[in-house]
Amino acid sequence: PFPRVGATLQRLAGPSADGPASRGTTAIYRPPEYLKPRTNFHISLSTMSTTTNAADIAVTMTSRQLLDREYLKIRSLMLETAASLDRIERGLEADAALHDARFQKLLEAIAILSNRGTNRAEEVQELFSLPVNG
Repeated sequence: PFPRVGATLQRLAGPSADGPASRGTTAIYRPPEYLKPRTNFHISLSTMSTTTNAADIAVTMTSRQLLDREYLKIRSLMLETAASLDRIERGLEADAALHDARFQKLLEAIAILSNRGTNRAEEVQELFSLPVNG
């Protein structure tokens, strides 16, 4: 639905000597700031996990701006998760799935997400990580 960055958009100039609706000037599409890719996104090779430098975000965006940018994506992921859990519970032999350790971990992750704090991603990652034999 949205043109690609840098794509030119033709505008109708209206009636002219060339005809009733000749092509006019071109305009360059420039997306609003909240649609531009994040520049502070990186992958930490030492931990092999995707991380975001919270200090960079705090300096560049307010919490309200982050909410404006992320809300629709988060809402979509939550709806998709809810629908998946509903399908599991409605499926055949649901009791076996409901007692499966993986399903229990999903429920634990949801409980972690419902808590307030700034380290939920770390807690969920630890929940799903394989135990390290030390």
